[in-house]
Amino acid sequence: MFTIFAFLGCKAAFARCEAAGLIPRIVGNETQSFPRIGYERLDHLRALDAEGTLPSGMPAGVERFVIEGQLP
Repeated sequence: MFTIFAFLGCKAAFARCEAAGLIPRIVGNETQSFPRIGYERLDHLRALDAEGTLPSGMPAGVERFVIEGQLP
């Protein structure tokens, strides 16, 4: 079980779990304030955001997901 910010990509996290032989699923999520350090690297984070989760402008919040990988 681990947490991930939405801009890091749930699809990518699921693919890594599946590559390890686990069945991934989201077991929880919350919206939290955008990390202060994230504003300093916003252009870099947008480049990583393949799923387009970050809104244009200065985001106020970000989704954080709890992902679990179970053995089949």
